[in-house]
Amino acid sequence: MSADGSITADQIARLAVRAAAREPLHRRTFMPVRRHSVPVGRHLAGEALTWDEVGRRAAALSQIARSMPRDPGRRRGCAGTLSVWAEPVYRVLASYAARNAGQVFPSYATLADKAGCSIRTVARCLRQLRDFGWLEWIRRFEVTGEKGVRGPQVQQISNFYRVTVPKAARELLAKWSRRRQERGGDGEAEDRARREAFRQECEAIARREDLEAAHRAQEAKSPVLARAAAKCVAEQEAAIAALSSGGNANDSKADNPGSKSQI
Repeated sequence: MSADGSITADQIARLAVRAAAREPLHRRTFMPVRRHSVPVGRHLAGEALTWDEVGRRAAALSQIARSMPRDPGRRRGCAGTLSVWAEPVYRVLASYAARNAGQVFPSYATLADKAGCSIRTVARCLRQLRDFGWLEWIRRFEVTGEKGVRGPQVQQISNFYRVTVPKAARELLAKWSRRRQERGGDGEAEDRARREAFRQECEAIARREDLEAAHRAQEAKSPVLARAAAKCVAEQEAAIAALSSGGNANDSKADNPGSKSQI
């Protein structure tokens, strides 16, 4: 700018060059890439967990979250505490670490669906978990495949998460480990049997939910066939019940030879 406040020809030329270098509106993704983001192809190492570690860490987080002090009348999730949804969100992330050998990068929508909460709640819980040392993440971006004026276009995608354990949780887990060692082999066997029973119960619930969903879908497609199938199932159950009751009556008669049979 000159001394009298007017724009010089040199400055006008630089502004024109800068405007020409901008991406046209119809080619912009309008998804800014945040700082320190890494490309998708870069290998990021995470900690692979076992399913036992997932359960123990989630239990430790739940106990620590409940014991956090807060003012009377304030609920969990206020300043200096962990939300009640922090444990479900952490459990989902830890289960990904156990299933995918430490490669954890679900989207906010996936976390919200798995944990049963909203996307805003997931974002708030992730910040709380990071602030208390339970979680770390690295931002990532990917190339869209479109060529831009200043290079290929990129867009932000889901973060890469590392499931960590703070000092207080490590001390609590070590305390629980010492207790298990004191109980000996019987305690370990009881823990395994309890976990196996819980796993079988979860699988049975999942199978029942799948059958109910399939039945609802079939009923929506063909209500007549669905009602006929339900009627057949009811008749079969009634026949089985009648046979079982008849068998019990015959057994009682066989036990009492003096009773007269009806012809």
